[in-house]
Amino acid sequence: QLSGIALPDATAFAALRAEHGVASVGAPAAPWIHLIAITLLGFVVLPRSVLALAGHALAMARVRRENGEVLRALNEILEKNVSERTEERDRLWILSQDMLARASYDGTMSAVNPAWTTVLGWSEQKLLTEPYPDIIHPDDVVTIVAALEEMGQTGQPTRFQSRILTADNRSRSVRLAKSIILKILKKNYPT
Repeated sequence: QLSGIALPDATAFAALRAEHGVASVGAPAAPWIHLIAITLLGFVVLPRSVLALAGHALAMARVRRENGEVLRALNEILEKNVSERTEERDRLWILSQDMLARASYDGTMSAVNPAWTTVLGWSEQKLLTEPYPDIIHPDDVVTIVAALEEMGQTGQPTRFQSRILTADNRSRSVRLAKSIILKILKKNYPT
């Protein structure tokens, strides 16, 4: 039995051959077997295979569509979480009375919070365009370089007291915690 259809037995083959005027004794059966096999293949096996492949393709398309919908929903949730956390971080950055900054390895700051302008009197523009060492009291550059070298060796944030120059050319004592190595300080102001 092939695909739910019973194959003819020898008697049925003989009847088919007799119907078509072929002698039953000694005549080759191969052409008739091939005819039945081709018929079964063309009308049973191939259509079922095509339907199975089409069903599989439709199922995969449905899974991809459902996965896409899940991925979109997860992205929306992630985007909302990132947005909320960014807003919270931005509020902390703006409202903090501590001087927070992001400094690069070339000795400039790429971001400062409002406390820098409040405490030092410098404009944000000046703080972001002038080299960081220019606002450090000249007597403290060596101390800062040593603290940064220690941090580079230990990999741990370093705390130290330093004087930073204000816009009116006075020095302001500030307790700093550095977690970024500003290699440019050592390069420009060797110990």
